[in-house]
Amino acid sequence: MELDGFRHVEKAHELGDLPQRTTVTYRGRDVWVEWKDNLVIDGLYPHADHSEIRIGLLTDLLCHVKPIGFRAPPCLGYIKIQDSELGPRLGIVFENPPIHGTRSELITLQSLLGQGPKPSLSVRLSLCAVLARCLYSFHSVNWMHKGLRSDNVIFFASSSASVDLSSPYVSGFDLSRPSSIDTMTEKPGFNPVRDIYRHPDAQSGQTDGNFRKCYDIYSLGVVIIEVLLWKHIGEVAGFKDISKVKPSTLQGMQSWLLARSPTGQASLPLTTATSESCLQRVASEGGDVLRDIVKYCLTADEVEQLQYPGEPPEMVVVRLQRVAGQDIVKRLESIPLALQG
Repeated sequence: MELDGFRHVEKAHELGDLPQRTTVTYRGRDVWVEWKDNLVIDGLYPHADHSEIRIGLLTDLLCHVKPIGFRAPPCLGYIKIQDSELGPRLGIVFENPPIHGTRSELITLQSLLGQGPKPSLSVRLSLCAVLARCLYSFHSVNWMHKGLRSDNVIFFASSSASVDLSSPYVSGFDLSRPSSIDTMTEKPGFNPVRDIYRHPDAQSGQTDGNFRKCYDIYSLGVVIIEVLLWKHIGEVAGFKDISKVKPSTLQGMQSWLLARSPTGQASLPLTTATSESCLQRVASEGGDVLRDIVKYCLTADEVEQLQYPGEPPEMVVVRLQRVAGQDIVKRLESIPLALQG
């Protein structure tokens, strides 16, 4: 996309510190730009051409190939601006969908958690089902998101009070890539606010760059916990300031969420004998079926383990797809209907 059609992009760029999202106008239309982080790996930046090729493939998908259930905002393409220190910055351009003919603002799920009265259980479960279907649709076209968390679940409304939780969009595609092209993988930089949503093997400093679909499903499980308990996952775990949490502590998050004893990892705040486990809290809030669904998400990596020596990779893919479709998506979609009926 040509920069001359935008307003305020240049001004934001001159500040030298672009936020994750920038609200701008493009030829009279309200849009926002989701900027891709310039990641540093071993003191070097990833090859710029690879990043732009991947962004081009992603915008083609977002603009044209949208399977049923894929909840991405309307995508217009991508832009590139030059940074004298960081090199080219790439951003995906999305259009704000109108709400009943009025202008809307972008509101994140993370900003809603813990605010106002807790939505009804059926409303929260419907939101979880939509998010699960969206991720399943993304995986069905052999893409991986790599950044699913509550600040990347967004809504458009005139105000926070008028948000329709049944109509979320998923954003945060800056690390997304086709699952078949490992050479386009980029490692995330250390950020505890983001790492808390990531599987231990996908956290910064741990990943070898080979991201797997089961890591996306793990992140989905963390977001489902947030929606059910209507709290940020850092608050659920008892962290006073998530930005100060050490990597070794975050490595124990999966074990803590599953009420397992971590091996060689720092303990988390809520690990006393009298504390109700996270899965128990999920069951108390949404029932045993919800607890089992969350457990399926958090242990999706175990589904990918070989069941016998020499098992074909295709069998592993089919098994994970079946678990995601039958045990997670369809079960989540059936619960709100049962509650309403």
